Amino acid sequence: EMETTNIANGPCIDDILRAHAQWLRKESGEGRCTLDGATLNGMNLTGADLQAAIIRGTTLLDAELSDAKLGKAIIDAADFQRALLGGIDLTEARISGTDFGFGWMAEATLSDAEIRTSDFRKSNLRGARFQGALIESCKFPEANLNAVSFHHSRIRLCDFSESDLAEAQFVRAQIE
Repeated sequence: EMETTNIANGPCIDDILRAHAQWLRKESGEGRCTLDGATLNGMNLTGADLQAAIIRGTTLLDAELSDAKLGKAIIDAADFQRALLGGIDLTEARISGTDFGFGWMAEATLSDAEIRTSDFRKSNLRGARFQGALIESCKFPEANLNAVSFHHSRIRLCDFSESDLAEAQFVRAQIE
């Protein structure tokens, strides 16, 4: 069950998710979820449908977003440190300046995403899928990238120092 926490004297998260669902179904021209500077530390958003949401400068430390749908989301300068993001769908998301450090992202889908200047240090991305993704100036030090698929991805200026790339697949990936 979703939490009923209010966001900085604003609407409760249930109302935001309800309005966003209507926006996704094109029942309303308004209601697209925009989290700008919100603090949602420890929030349980398991399975939430936040496709095409805009998340800027938002803090989600220790949040639970397992199996959440954030395809086509715009995520900028967000803090997901230690968040539980297992099975999260970030297909075609545009992610920049975001911190996923120490996060649990096993089996996450980041296919066709654009990921820039983001930090995945010591994150567990085991079995994640980055097919067709653009990954630029990101940090993955000491990350678990075991069995991660980077097929057809474009990887530029990234730090993979001391990360576990056992069984990772790079078929037709471009690495600079």
